Amino acid sequence: MNFITLLDYVGTFAFAISGIRLASAKKFDWFGAYVVGFTTAIGGGTLRDVMLSTTPFWMLDSVYLVVTAIALGIVIALGRYLIRLNNTFFVFDAIGLGLFTVVGIEKTLAAGFPLWVAVIMGTITGAAGGVLRDILINEVPLIFRKEIYALACVFGGVVNEAIEKAKTADGFVFGSPVHYASASGNMTSFMDRLSYAGGKYLAYKPAAICCSARRAGTTTTLDQLVKYPQFFHMPLVNGSYWAMVHGSNAEQVLEDAEGCAVMQELGRNMAWMLHCIEAGKAAGFDHPQNPPRPMTNFIR
Repeated sequence: MNFITLLDYVGTFAFAISGIRLASAKKFDWFGAYVVGFTTAIGGGTLRDVMLSTTPFWMLDSVYLVVTAIALGIVIALGRYLIRLNNTFFVFDAIGLGLFTVVGIEKTLAAGFPLWVAVIMGTITGAAGGVLRDILINEVPLIFRKEIYALACVFGGVVNEAIEKAKTADGFVFGSPVHYASASGNMTSFMDRLSYAGGKYLAYKPAAICCSARRAGTTTTLDQLVKYPQFFHMPLVNGSYWAMVHGSNAEQVLEDAEGCAVMQELGRNMAWMLHCIEAGKAAGFDHPQNPPRPMTNFIR
């Protein structure tokens, strides 16, 4: 069993729990609850496989039927507790959503499709089962009431796409608009997830940091973003001044002659550092092999 198959099983169990839990709250009998749970678990993956012209995954392995049956048994045994907990549905739905999005992306990439198709297929895998579940229990699909579900799938796909590119990238330029004297929420979330899930692909590769603002908040934004390279042994590429530009649109930014000059310096310095790294590798000098650092807590 590989890692993706394990994620598929865990996601099936989580989505089956969410479907069965809602069906139980709607007073479905055990068979109806099983059908809703199974549809929730396999709906998105089935639609993905049909669109990719492959046999739906659950038709090749009966374990998905068994996993759904186990989920049904757990809901029957612990039903009075699960139905009372309002957040139970959201917990298992979130687990299934995240896992199935990853599974959908990986299976699409393995089939030879480009990354943008993988992001769409990951979204379908993560969200379509929930749509079918809500239709079966006569509810407006949650994804049409809370757009965060679709956005989570798409954004998760974007991060996975970035991780794939990071594996072969030589260097990075991270930039953000300034929102309330800090990096935008999207950029902050992206950097958090990229660093956590793909940090090993960033290590020892040079990074440049820059930002853009209408007027102020740039230095605090740079201070925030520069911390990510510091955590992953990434050499930081600098210029002769703060790497920031000012303006409300692209035309105004081009009028910021000093800011644009600093950006050009970043580009030249990045190219120089990449050449130096390649020359060092050719001469037999690779990055250091640092031992794991000790973890000490201030409060024990």
